[in-house]
Amino acid sequence: MRHAFRAPARLFPGALLLLAAPLLASLAASAEPVGVVAARVGPADGPSRLVYGLFNHPDDGRTRAPVVILVHDEGGPDGRVGALAAWLGEQGFATLELDLASPDDEALPVPANAGPAGRDLLDVLAAMAELEAVDQGRIALLGLGRGGRAALHALALSDLSTGPRPAAAVALYPGCRALAAEGFALAPGYGVPALILAAGADADDAAEACAALRGTAPDRIALHVLPGAHYAWDADEMAGPSGVTAVPIAGRGLVRVRADGWVADEARRRLRIFLRTVLTP
Repeated sequence: MRHAFRAPARLFPGALLLLAAPLLASLAASAEPVGVVAARVGPADGPSRLVYGLFNHPDDGRTRAPVVILVHDEGGPDGRVGALAAWLGEQGFATLELDLASPDDEALPVPANAGPAGRDLLDVLAAMAELEAVDQGRIALLGLGRGGRAALHALALSDLSTGPRPAAAVALYPGCRALAAEGFALAPGYGVPALILAAGADADDAAEACAALRGTAPDRIALHVLPGAHYAWDADEMAGPSGVTAVPIAGRGLVRVRADGWVADEARRRLRIFLRTVLTP
């Protein structure tokens, strides 16, 4: 595994600060931005690449804090990720707004299968665990859509890993049918917990498909299917007054979605309870 980490120069003297252009747009929307950092990911015996993330800390890095690594969907980092990072900062969590596409990959389509991205997330997690401003035992993964599936794959892979493990994994509107098709399986029994918040009105997040996934490890997976919710229910900052926007979804192309403030508030309420439970000492 490759996970050499370049950390924010303001926090770690002598470290290199790397600016990633795709993330600069979300800088203003994020609470307490500390800097843009880079981690090297890839198999130990294969090619590696750099991925970038915007690191935010509730007190500018003066203390060790629990961290939530945020993973975008096919659309890349956008207003949904930035708004979620700002809200998590208000709850006292540090965040890493991760961009899994390296500059060399920008012209390539995002693979529909999120499994390989799960391996990359473990590299990023191992790198974050080395930072002085991070509580290495309290790092959670949280993804939207395909990013949520990647977070869950990372959790499953960490069961077999000797390296640092996430404290939890959260998936928002992941597409339970796609997750099952990708071969996701979580070992039952005691282990790191997961939370799935599914879009009840989205065929890809059908309640029966999500329930079947949870049934493989009911003691580890908490599932809430939000009735009437559609994919990207939290896209209000992107949608504008109409509440309607379009986002890319693997296998479906550009899909019109409608933001829903009530669903977004309910999802955040459940997310707050879960994260405080798993990340509070």
